[in-house]
Amino acid sequence: MSKILLVNSYLLSNDLNEQRVMKPYAPLGIQYISSYLKSKGHHVDIFDGTFSSIPKFRTTLEKLKPKAVGIYANVITKETALQMSALTKSTSGGHTAVLVGGPGPVLDIDAYFASGVDVIVRGEGELTVEALLNLNNLSDSTQLHQIDGIIFKKDGRIVRTKDRKLIEDLDTIPFPDRESINIQDYMNAWKGRHGVSSIQILTARGCPYTCTWCSKEVFGSIYRKRKIEKVIEEMQLIKEKYNPDQLWIADDILTLKRDWILEFSSKVKEKNIAIPFECLARVDLVDEEVLAALKSIKCFRIWYGSESGSQRVLDSMKKNFTVEDIFRAGRLTKEAGIEIGFFIMIGYPGEEVRDIEKTIDMLKRLEPDYCGSAVAFPIKGTEFYKSVESKIITQLEWKQRNENRLAFKGRYPNIFYWFAIRLINNILPWQNLLKDKRKNITKFVTTFIKILICKTGMFITGHQFSK
Repeated sequence: MSKILLVNSYLLSNDLNEQRVMKPYAPLGIQYISSYLKSKGHHVDIFDGTFSSIPKFRTTLEKLKPKAVGIYANVITKETALQMSALTKSTSGGHTAVLVGGPGPVLDIDAYFASGVDVIVRGEGELTVEALLNLNNLSDSTQLHQIDGIIFKKDGRIVRTKDRKLIEDLDTIPFPDRESINIQDYMNAWKGRHGVSSIQILTARGCPYTCTWCSKEVFGSIYRKRKIEKVIEEMQLIKEKYNPDQLWIADDILTLKRDWILEFSSKVKEKNIAIPFECLARVDLVDEEVLAALKSIKCFRIWYGSESGSQRVLDSMKKNFTVEDIFRAGRLTKEAGIEIGFFIMIGYPGEEVRDIEKTIDMLKRLEPDYCGSAVAFPIKGTEFYKSVESKIITQLEWKQRNENRLAFKGRYPNIFYWFAIRLINNILPWQNLLKDKRKNITKFVTTFIKILICKTGMFITGHQFSK
């Protein structure tokens, strides 16, 4: 019926941090939209930018000459997405309609329209993109007014149509269109760097919690879980076609529905379809039985958004759990034989040196296996952003190279956070090396020097730890 090119605007070549980490995953969002549109009779192609380039994107446009291009963008890929939008218009002489979606475009509407974008898709994309492709003319504002969940321009004015209802039954969407993306490239990248291959899968959408810094532009606040049978069927297909060494279950919170987890674990064992996996959970949503169930189907690592060891900071973030919950989850997870990963955030408004000290003390005591640390970054549309909007450093645009730089005027100088984040990153290696100084004497000395430099740097800024 219609021809659309769906585009992942992320370019690995632009992301120095990910090149070091090398744990890329194929974009599930456009894979879901592709499979849904194909099920409705639309002709769909995918351009995946991860291992590609802008010149190859231009070549793809010239070859396919699509009626419409749908670009997925977030705050990190904004620059590339804008470039792709402008290139689409120039290559087609303005005849190709440009749609953009994802969590990024709704936060910077003017920039996207200036690049040639015709329509910004808000929220989940499947139903909205289908409705747009069914229009006779994507530039007809009268028809666009009838489509829920979009933003467009009419006579120079920004027009927002009413919100589109979230998809209640996620199993009405076919499995992601993995065949239209070279999944093997991702598996090879993982295998080459880490010795294992990995593929991601979703069992739910949405998050009902109220963390002040979290953006919910796409999946919203209503938690919707897929049927267990469909998740197992998808796992079986993944195992038969790709046979990855492990899975990444990419739900915001895998363990929100306790009964679902227990039944899922039982049926996975019954079908003998377990694949080693890691996932995300909340510290207040695990217990001995849930952890034992996850372990029984080869869960080897759980990531918790612990964020801080200070209750004062957790409360200001509206995390709705306690430091005691973090310690309890950490202890129970270790006892279950599952690795622990913590996400830590510093620099949140109101945080003081004493709060960071508590976070470091928590890491020392719990000794998580992994720790991902970041400096607080305000995303437009969030409660956090509104609270610091007057303090935003406007010349600081979020790009890959700006990771872990404070983007607003905080309590301490930027260089303080530079040292603090590196101090936190060295806590776990230091703890491990303390246990075995003889075999790791070089690393022991190197890490000690790094910690000393960080503490000295923080002292020079006029702020230091009491211990």
